[in-house]
Amino acid sequence: MTDVRVGDWLVDVSAPLGSGHFARVLPARRVRANPAGIVERRAVKIYHARGSAAQRQSALAEIRVQEELLGCPHAVAYVDAFVAEQGEFAGCLVQVMELGDRSRAGIDERRPDPSQCQPVRQ
Repeated sequence: MTDVRVGDWLVDVSAPLGSGHFARVLPARRVRANPAGIVERRAVKIYHARGSAAQRQSALAEIRVQEELLGCPHAVAYVDAFVAEQGEFAGCLVQVMELGDRSRAGIDERRPDPSQCQPVRQ
């Protein structure tokens, strides 16, 4: 395990959950336990977009869509988003998400009807 601190999270960069041209997803745990003594475990998506305005806008648009789908049983839950201020990911957009309990392997074949998830308007 190779932990790197990103905001309030310790991200395990040695165990990627997924990656692509746009971002990579890594397992993470909160630096400090909550008042009940539980350490949150989440997935952290780190976008590669540091400099390009178009890439940052695209990443923000993706996050907004996920925010609108809060409560949808077919979407990974959005938790938080921020720009990393220090370390190797300084300047990168970071999205904290629910950590799934199973692999996505084979899910594309069973994709639900998108009309089942209605965006939340705030």
